[in-house]
This record gives sequence, structure tokens and C-alpha cells, in this order.
Amino acid sequence: MLKHSTILEKDKIEAIAIGGFDGIHKGHQELLRRVGKNAAAVIIDKDYANITPSFYRCRYIKCECCIFDFNEIKHLSGDEFIDLLKREFKNSEIIGFDITNKDEVLKKLDGIEVDVLVNNAGITKDKLFFMMEEEEWDLVLDTSLKGSFYVIKALLKG
Repeated sequence: MLKHSTILEKDKIEAIAIGGFDGIHKGHQELLRRVGKNAAAVIIDKDYANITPSFYRCRYIKCECCIFDFNEIKHLSGDEFIDLLKREFKNSEIIGFDITNKDEVLKKLDGIEVDVLVNNAGITKDKLFFMMEEEEWDLVLDTSLKGSFYVIKALLKG
């Protein structure tokens, strides 16, 4: 299920940046730079939806690159995906929460200190705007905008 691009042992990975990204965000680059040789980019690969094929992306990231095939993990619930990450990356502190739930975000991040935050949660509901239901629009905004706000506020309190 998990593929690796290099020979770094998973047990030595201390920090991960997760995404389905083709390039790599500046925040991810900073996180991986600060951690150094024991960092990994975890990529959720959707072959058909990516401009750059999976292992080619790893050339540009210049660090350990672990790839999950979206089709092999899409059936997992959020908690099951967190459990999978905890099994795969034993030396990383993996914290899972519903980013749209303000109380859960505050509870899970209470007292947590971070050096670098890559706040990249986001979803799309690809429809023509006039066909989109208000509940779908709210979920996009709650995840992509409000969720980031909740995380930043929670970490600033800590």
C-alpha cells in the first residue's frame, strides 16, 4: 500500500507533510528543511488527477517520499487513515481531528507547540456553481477557510 522513493527507514522519519500536491508548497519545503534528513513527504496519488506522475514528484521534493495510492485508501474513514499513519510512521506524532469542528480542534491542539505549520486542508465539490447546494458550499468554506482559522487560533493559544 505504501511506496517509498528512497531507502530511509520509516522508523527514522520524524516529521511528515501530507498532500496530493504536484509540486510542493513553500510551507512543506520549510518543514522538511527544518527537520532535515528525517523528514518525508506523504503524497496521496491520484494518477489521473496529477500533472506529474507519483515518483517524478519525489525528484523535486528532494527528501524521503512516501506515496499512498488514493484508490487503495479512499475507503478508509478519517480515524482509520490516522491509524494507518500511526502504524507507518511510529516516530512521528500523528494528531487527527475534524478541522471543521472548532471544539475538537481546540481540544486536540491544546498545549501543542509547533515550529512550522503547513495549514493545507481543503476540499472541492466540483459542480457548476448554480447546481451546488448550500450545504456543499458551507462544507467547502468550513474546511478550506474556517478550519485553517481554527487551527491557527488553537496554536496561538498554546
